[in-house]
Amino acid sequence: MMARSLLMMTLVGIGLMATMPILAGLDRPSVAADQSTGNDAADSGSPELQTHVEPGQFQLRFPLAWQVEQHQDGSISITNHGTDDPERASQATDVLTEVRLVQEHPQDYVPQAIETIAENGYQVIHYRPVVVDERSALRLWMAELPDDLANAMTTYVGYASYGTAVITSYYGEPTAEGEALIEQVHDSFQLVFD
Repeated sequence: MMARSLLMMTLVGIGLMATMPILAGLDRPSVAADQSTGNDAADSGSPELQTHVEPGQFQLRFPLAWQVEQHQDGSISITNHGTDDPERASQATDVLTEVRLVQEHPQDYVPQAIETIAENGYQVIHYRPVVVDERSALRLWMAELPDDLANAMTTYVGYASYGTAVITSYYGEPTAEGEALIEQVHDSFQLVFD
């Protein structure tokens, strides 16, 4: 019940109260929602971060060793490993983060995204409201995805008429340290107007 009410608070915060019936198709998370804000990623022992800016769109911070690939649609992919070798097998420590701005209002986009998660049968193991770029956001953790990187963390940040930021990180073996770093990357997202 607590997990459901936290999700409702988040949906109210980003203007999605009317979409609650769409959540009926999702399994209740097997892990109770955490009551923290999600902004307390581990500071001690964290790697040095760099800021990447997509002019006129967004910026975010991630470890210096990670590599960025820009796409023609304005989205980016960030990996903690090289993508030059197509023969390379995925490792348990791999992380692939995709960042994009969707031109749809969060009230329209987020329910569609949740519906797609439910239709695909993805296991949502945890969700909670967070604050990103001084805005209410929704963060979901998923497991057992049909890919080498079988875990994912997605953050939806609503910007009303500007659209919705979608930050998704796919990763191998979930660890507290790895997920804290991924949250730190997600929490650093900011819309840029210059």
